[in-house]
Amino acid sequence: MPLTVLQPALTHDLISLAAAKSALDITGSDQDAKLSAWISQASAAISTYAGRTFAAEKVEQVFRPANGTIGLVLERFPISTVHSIVEGDTTLTSTDYEADLVAGVLNRLWTSRYACWSTTVVTVTYTAGYETIPANLQRACIICLQHYRSGADRDPAIRSEAITDIETLQYFAPTGDALPIEAEALVRPFRVPKVG
Repeated sequence: MPLTVLQPALTHDLISLAAAKSALDITGSDQDAKLSAWISQASAAISTYAGRTFAAEKVEQVFRPANGTIGLVLERFPISTVHSIVEGDTTLTSTDYEADLVAGVLNRLWTSRYACWSTTVVTVTYTAGYETIPANLQRACIICLQHYRSGADRDPAIRSEAITDIETLQYFAPTGDALPIEAEALVRPFRVPKVG
């Protein structure tokens, strides 16, 4: 099901630089470049973990439904607008389908009843994603930034430190696109289920 982005989002960052600085109690602009890079890194890691794009974009998705297909599952959701659905050479009207905007599923209607989609090519043009990023995703991004910041001056190979008879510190050691445990818990409800 090829997908083409027709109107890309201005940014895929899940939080603004100003909001991140406020959350981290940073004043001044000497850390802006580093913090901006971390915001993009954290946003990409969260998107990768969730298996989806969060920013609102206008896209076109092409389907070749198998015989008996009831619902077309769109790659992007939630849907804000279905601009057009073309089934073969026919442009459908809003009475020809029903959209589950939250889940991103399109059901074909025939005289107000559910029907199977045609086995011909179906092209859907729609806008989906969040205009305002949900608070839990923003919080997950902040948690990632806190981890990046706290580990910036530490040797990443050190997993723990012990000060005799005083304390032992153990560090979170992410690999690849791994998220801190607290961030992962916040992102999990937005994750696309893996099939197969």
